[in-house]
This record gives sequence, structure tokens and C-alpha cells, in this order.
Amino acid sequence: MTTITNSKKLIKREKIEEIQKLKIKAMILDELLEFIEDKYFGYLMKITENEQNIPLSKAKKFFK
Repeated sequence: MTTITNSKKLIKREKIEEIQKLKIKAMILDELLEFIEDKYFGYLMKITENEQNIPLSKAKKFFK
């Protein structure tokens, strides 16, 4: 009975360690995605700030 109990505890401990590793990886990926989004959106904002403004009437004619 003790070997079964010990093996169950060992398996449970391994699962807990695996879950902790996955949580750490998820946190790292979340931070990485946040960094990429910040850089990308910053780049897009920079591009749109440099665009020329055109009157609405010209824009409507352009899309017809």
C-alpha cells in the first residue's frame, strides 16, 4: 500500500511541477506578445501621424 501511495504522490508532484512550468511559459509568452503589440502599434501610429489629410469630398470621389 505504501508503494502505491508514494507513487501517487510522486505523480501528483510531477504534475504540479509541469503545471508550474507551463504557467511560467505562459507568462513569458504573454509578456512577449505585449511587447510586440506595443512596438507594432507604435509603428502604425507613427505611420498614420505622417499621412496627409485630404478633404472628405475628395475622399468620397476617390472611393466612387
